[in-house]
Order: sequence, then C-alpha cells, then structure tokens
Amino acid sequence: MRPEQGRRSGLISFDGGKHARRREKPEEVNEKVSLIVERQFLGALCKYASYLLHADGKITGVLSGTHANDASDAEIKKLLEERVLKGSCDWQTFESELDKVREHVVLHMEPMDENGKTTTRWRLADGKIALKKVQHTYGINATWEVPLAKEVAHSEYARRFREDLFRLTNIQAVA
Repeated sequence: MRPEQGRRSGLISFDGGKHARRREKPEEVNEKVSLIVERQFLGALCKYASYLLHADGKITGVLSGTHANDASDAEIKKLLEERVLKGSCDWQTFESELDKVREHVVLHMEPMDENGKTTTRWRLADGKIALKKVQHTYGINATWEVPLAKEVAHSEYARRFREDLFRLTNIQAVA
C-alpha cells in the first residue's frame, strides 16, 4: 500500500488491502500520526530515564516498549510502576530521573518554533513501535521496511539522532 495524495481532491488515498480503501484529509492523517508518535515519545523518555538509572546501577535492565499497547494512560502508569519495581528500583527514584530527562528535552526545545519542537519529539520517539502503529492504522504492508531501514541507518538523520540521544540523556557514548 502506498498513500497517494489526490491532485484534485486534496485527500490522501489509502488502499490497505484488508482495510477498506479510504481517503483522508492530510490534516487528519497528520493528527493520527502525531497522536501515535507523541505516545511513543513519552515511551522513549521512560526508556532514556531507565538507561541512565541502569548506568548508575539503580535499576536492573532498561525499560522498552512501555507505551506499545493501546492501554489507557492510567493502565500504562500502573504497568510502568510494576516494571520499575521489577527492576529493583523504587517509583520515586524513577519518576525523579524521568523528570530530569523531560526537563533536558524541554530546555533543548525551548528556543525552537512549534515545527522544530514537533520534529524533535518525532525524532526522539520510539520509532519502531510508532512505525508499527502507523502500519496497523493504515494497513501498510512491511515489504519496504528493509530497504528503508538501510537508507535511514546510513543517513545524516540517523547520525544526528544518535548524537542527540546521547547528548540529551547525558549518556557517554562508547566508541
């Protein structure tokens, strides 16, 4: 499936195989994708906080995929608390580290315009999970993933992402 923007209608057409063919306004597509990516941005912040705690020996393992399902925010928080405790870390320590990571990101984005802030949140989001959610939402087949992943991995975007990840989380990159 390939989304195509209709020249005359101003709509984006989706032919999702098992999903019905449908057309959506670009603003509607952007809104849906933004909601998916924003949730994965919050998940990424949790992952970054756990990386820092793990490096300091305050949690066992790293939290990933914390926002992967469609649970409510309250359910996600409960599951997150359980996973933090399972990693032998108390919730207050994790929450404090998460606040520090959030503050770093907010300070980094402070001078940016709204488009820059959105782009930064999208770059820092857990991209693999966000991509799977977008694929599911629009019925996109995964046949193009490997060539796309190779192109992205060797791009300036990937280099900047890695540098930003280490800089924003204050994790020392090991060569």
